Amino acid sequence: MMKKVVFAVVSICLFYFSPAQNYQAIHGSSFAGSLGIYNNPASGIHSHYNWDVTLLGVQLKSSTNAFSSTQPLMKLPKADVFLSNGDKPRQLHLSQDLHVLNANFKLNQRRSIALGFNTRNYVHVKSKDFNFVDTITSFNSFLQLNRPDALLGGRVVSNAWAEAYVSYSQIIRNTNLDQLSAGITLKAIRGISGVYLQADRVRFTEIMQPGMSPTFVLTDPNGKYGYSSNYDRLLDDRSSPNEAYDFLSYTQGSLGIDMGVEYLLKNDYAPQYDDEVEEFDYNWKIGISILDLGRNFFKHGKYSRQFNGARTNVSEIDIENKFSSPDNIQDFYDSLETVVQQLQSPAAEFYIWQPTRLVINVDKSLHENFFINGELSINFFSTQNGKGIHTRELNFLTVTPRWETALLGVYLPVQFNTQGQLWIGSAFKAGPLLVGIHDIGWLFSNKKAFNGGAYLALVVRNFFSSAKKSKSVKYMECPPLF
Repeated sequence: MMKKVVFAVVSICLFYFSPAQNYQAIHGSSFAGSLGIYNNPASGIHSHYNWDVTLLGVQLKSSTNAFSSTQPLMKLPKADVFLSNGDKPRQLHLSQDLHVLNANFKLNQRRSIALGFNTRNYVHVKSKDFNFVDTITSFNSFLQLNRPDALLGGRVVSNAWAEAYVSYSQIIRNTNLDQLSAGITLKAIRGISGVYLQADRVRFTEIMQPGMSPTFVLTDPNGKYGYSSNYDRLLDDRSSPNEAYDFLSYTQGSLGIDMGVEYLLKNDYAPQYDDEVEEFDYNWKIGISILDLGRNFFKHGKYSRQFNGARTNVSEIDIENKFSSPDNIQDFYDSLETVVQQLQSPAAEFYIWQPTRLVINVDKSLHENFFINGELSINFFSTQNGKGIHTRELNFLTVTPRWETALLGVYLPVQFNTQGQLWIGSAFKAGPLLVGIHDIGWLFSNKKAFNGGAYLALVVRNFFSSAKKSKSVKYMECPPLF
């Protein structure tokens, strides 16, 4: 039974928003087009194409040490899935997105605009240290394994939103040796779902009686939880034919911003008279951007609460019976009311920060169609910050060799993420199709069945009408004929 429950939880987490900005392989590429806007708004004017439209893009990324599988992802429906063994903190991080009709258009050789619509979702789960083995059959045996101080706790954050954006980039310096562009993206945001749980401590005290097995009582719970009020519509109107519309209507809006600069060093030498120069050819390209600056606003649902203190003689059997399978948040609240002393309603509104971060990207042209890209991503916030509710990205340090043309591309990103995991990914591009995975082991290793992810994009471009224009350097006087 435990394995079935764990598998159901993992499946919901992974695929709840999966018709779901992390197309890592093409970061820094001049062929990224509208997909490159998410990594640096200044890249639009440096795109190889005069225009492109991403009809559809989906991405999923996950990192966890909480779950184990007896089979790799390719055989997951036939696998046994369970909580990983050992005495350690558990964590689960997910990011997902869906891009629809994202487009980048060059107005002229110095200015570019982009626009589109996206939905995005981030989930973070982190627990305190606890011991677990897959032979545990009850909550009592779990608490016995975690003696003498059975102290539980952790944090959960889930943040989903829709955004419509418009982006503008412009070249602000252009010489025969270098080029500098700047860009900004403004986003109109609608918070779809906000959920959080902060259990600072949930302590159990062991009760020993002669000749009897040990039992436990709840002695010191403290924490808070909240959810966006649109979930209350699902409770009130369960049979409504407009349930999805009602859920999305009771949401709040906000604004977000991305901004960045991109610098191209075209050559290591000054071009000579009548040299042919490609406008967007470069030796080095350096991009600096601040992404997802903003937060999503929500109204607390009516059963959101802060809780503290335990009622008398609440045993681990009571906890197991009351919280093993609540049907909805109201059932959870009704059960909580019977085991804690104090329940307080929080403020009317709350907000969750988006994964604000600084991204530094360096791209080097090696030879003809070969490049190598290095990227450093630094999160502004930690999900463990007790003063606010935050989301963050998994990216940290990535190196990506690639070979690409306008029609074809092969990419090999190697990533060291924020969880200390080494991922070796791959991707390929063929015409309008881009397909990639974050870590090859995600598909074929049972030890990595829940670590990795994939992305897919369908992009229409003017493949045979490049934005690159050859021109002769004419800034010198003509040499004498004799």
